Amino acid sequence: VATMAVGLFGSYSLLMFYEGLVVPTTVGILLSLLLTYRLIRLEQDKIPRLDCLLVGLLLGFLCKTLNVAIPLAMLVPGWIWIKARGFRHKVASLSLLSLGMVIAVGLLTWPQQLLVKDAGLLPVHSGMNCYIGNNPEADGVFHPPLHMRATRLGLWQDSLRIAQQELGRLVSPQEANGFWFAQVGQYVKTHPWAFLRLLGKKCRVFFNGYEPNDIDDFYFAKT
Repeated sequence: VATMAVGLFGSYSLLMFYEGLVVPTTVGILLSLLLTYRLIRLEQDKIPRLDCLLVGLLLGFLCKTLNVAIPLAMLVPGWIWIKARGFRHKVASLSLLSLGMVIAVGLLTWPQQLLVKDAGLLPVHSGMNCYIGNNPEADGVFHPPLHMRATRLGLWQDSLRIAQQELGRLVSPQEANGFWFAQVGQYVKTHPWAFLRLLGKKCRVFFNGYEPNDIDDFYFAKT
């Protein structure tokens, strides 16, 4: 299996492209595979308690690496609660799972807190990323909204500047993060049908075999 995985990795140019950008995608894929493997082992071994600690560590690291994995933090505990036998076993398993998640998230959040004051559990750019994909101008692929600059630093600086302009005061990175999440919530609430059509467009993009360009263009890099 390991040999096959290495071979697939070496032949998958898109994965190598993202690894070269030093983005968390490839790390997230590794953590996802390890988490899947441990969950399969849990299924086979009838939920050993100490294994739940390892699953919690992997789940915590994965959620901090890839925000899209956060729903797993709610699904995996529910699955363990159903699979574990006996009330005491269920409580012990979930306690160890939670301990592992807290340790993992804490280990990754502490350095972030030192670098970015007022940092929260979510990355401070997660609200902006969410707004990029869910706003009245969105069409399912990456476009810088509100005339923001199409660079990593430009998006970060412009998102902070616009949040301050809209709120009429200086804001911390975490407050700006919350502002953009609120903008997404307002869009979904006031334009539910447009949001559903946007989800349909995203599904077509997901299955059409074409990799839309982000800040960096995969097809340009191939040439």
